[in-house]
Amino acid sequence: SLAPFAALYCADLDAIQRRGEHRAVLAEIARAIPSLTIWIDGGFGDREAIAPWLAMQIPRLIPVVGTESLARPSDLDPLLALAPDAVLSLDTRAGVPLGPPALFDEPARWPERVIVMTLDRVGSDQGPSFERLRALRSLAPTTKLIAAGGVRNVDDLEALEAIGVHAVLLA
Repeated sequence: SLAPFAALYCADLDAIQRRGEHRAVLAEIARAIPSLTIWIDGGFGDREAIAPWLAMQIPRLIPVVGTESLARPSDLDPLLALAPDAVLSLDTRAGVPLGPPALFDEPARWPERVIVMTLDRVGSDQGPSFERLRALRSLAPTTKLIAAGGVRNVDDLEALEAIGVHAVLLA
């Protein structure tokens, strides 16, 4: 009832840091709001990490695979085979790729939707990484880019739209 959002992005920090998980909470949210699509980043670096989430069989649960959870670029392939609708999150901090750097330059390996996660800008009021988003738009013109980190206001949203960003994660 707070807003008419169709999707909720959830980073389960405990799951990402291998200190537990919150599958039951997300299952409860899914039951309470069946029309809601839930994007879950749970530190999915391999099939064993993603399998329990997929086994929940929540109809609108979309896994988010963060590069920070991958050891090699090829680790993404079996995860996308298991969850073809998964979203890739290209994670950076201070301009440094988190995870396999080569994966940031291999758009042929990426799924249809890619989050451009600039972790050091989340909650910083610095604005999105416009330069990085422009570069990725040039590298992958048909990929649906999702900006994450630093969005301050409507002007930022309009600038992201002008770049061709498909969606934005807001906290």
